[in-house]
Amino acid sequence: LDVVVGSGVLLPADIKDIQETHSASLSVYSGPVIQNRIIVLNGNKAPTNDLQLRKAIIHAVDKSAIIEQSLAGFAAAEDSLFPRNAPYCDVNLTPRADYDMEKALQLNCADTYDAQGCAQKDLKFIVMAGDAELVALEEGIRSYLALIGISVETQFLEKDAFNEAMQSGDFNLYVAASLICTVALVRCNCAFAVGTSALTLMCVHRCFSETWGPPYDPNSYVKSWQ
Repeated sequence: LDVVVGSGVLLPADIKDIQETHSASLSVYSGPVIQNRIIVLNGNKAPTNDLQLRKAIIHAVDKSAIIEQSLAGFAAAEDSLFPRNAPYCDVNLTPRADYDMEKALQLNCADTYDAQGCAQKDLKFIVMAGDAELVALEEGIRSYLALIGISVETQFLEKDAFNEAMQSGDFNLYVAASLICTVALVRCNCAFAVGTSALTLMCVHRCFSETWGPPYDPNSYVKSWQ
């Protein structure tokens, strides 16, 4: 091995192993964050058409823990659509969608909180097939949502089937593997973003799998929503 360059060439665990056990002969260099990957919550399909449920999902998922366990720490939890090093994006927005299991239970359980428990809700999560990192992220998200009474049915779809489901709105959550942005015409959704070195949960008005990165963020990306 002389050099490996690019995203998805090696699993995060393999990179960590090289960094920790082969440092005498190999060096690992990480560049700056260039874009955020987004997990989209469909606000037009039940039960994620319920704003309180979308908020519960956001607060229920410990993004930092998933990054540490599934991405070997080679990312950072985020709560904004664009990387903070993008122009005009180094701002602190409130309220923050931080991990808060107690708040997630209260939002999801409503009148049954601290009484009979949560009534189970079922979500459809579509994921682009063929990416081991996305499998690991899906497992983490699914396990956290189970703690607040949300059952996730995941479908790993090839590109054509994935795009069809995404464009028709036949999903509650979705995430894609490609770092090339994929656009769906599903409006008024909430998004939960995982990035190239960032993991975010946020609200947007259309479905995108990633922001575009420099030099397109934020201006060209936002312009594309028109």
